[in-house]
Amino acid sequence: MVPIQICHIMMIMMPMRQLMMATMFLIMMTMMILCSTTMMMMMNDDDYLSMQAQFDNVDLPPGVEASVSWLRDPSPSANAPASNNATGPSGAVGQPAGARMSSLKIYDPAANSKTEAAATSSSTVLAQSSSSGKEKEEKEDEVLSKLQLFKRFDTVDDFSDHHFNGVAFSGQQPPSWAKRIQEEWKILEKDLPDTIYVRVYETRIDLLRAIIVGPAGTPYHDGLFVFDVLFPTTYPDVPPMVYYYSGGLRLNPNLYDCGKVCLSLLNTWSGNKNEMWMPKTSTMLASPCLYTSFDIECEALL
Repeated sequence: MVPIQICHIMMIMMPMRQLMMATMFLIMMTMMILCSTTMMMMMNDDDYLSMQAQFDNVDLPPGVEASVSWLRDPSPSANAPASNNATGPSGAVGQPAGARMSSLKIYDPAANSKTEAAATSSSTVLAQSSSSGKEKEEKEDEVLSKLQLFKRFDTVDDFSDHHFNGVAFSGQQPPSWAKRIQEEWKILEKDLPDTIYVRVYETRIDLLRAIIVGPAGTPYHDGLFVFDVLFPTTYPDVPPMVYYYSGGLRLNPNLYDCGKVCLSLLNTWSGNKNEMWMPKTSTMLASPCLYTSFDIECEALL
């Protein structure tokens, strides 16, 4: 519109001859503007047809954005037919003749990478969880197997850590003493409760070690209570001597932190006559037992 306004001004200010020349100049300018506009419209139609031809051959899923670089920087083409060849690994589809390669990205690489990483991480976690669960089961089976093989009563050799290891008796012991202790061994091996474990020593039959597992439903549940026992030379006329491994703690009024076990059965506490040690009837597996010191009535050791 600016050239037309200029021509109007010239027509007013110039003589006739010059006016004719200006008129011709105005006509030429108008024709040039019309030609330029027509060419631009034709170019736009070509670009639109080219773009439409490319998208007609692409089946994009719903919600997927197509990224086409040549939309931002179009290259003119003279009525060139759309190509249907797919190019490049990135999924480029259909390009105008003579135009540079373009691509249609039908997925977001960043989102796809995150999805793959999440899937890989999830698979790794599941594999590790499965492996961890399997290892746990194997360990539990191994512990159970060892527990089944672990005897409640057994004879061992090493007594070096026994509390009464330093106590030795001089002279030959009477056969009745050794026979009585061996009878005790047979009773213990046959009738030990499930929560009591006993070890005796073949070279020191006067020594014995007992471990009692605290009974369920009590404050001592699953606790390990270790007792070392010594059979005096006058046994069974006198009760055995018992030492308790307290660890410096007094967990029960009958179990002293110094290791003393206070029970009338051991003659370490006063009691009724039927609660005291009776040489002819009392055994290591008597009815009142070390559990009595836990204030629980049961049949067990001592």
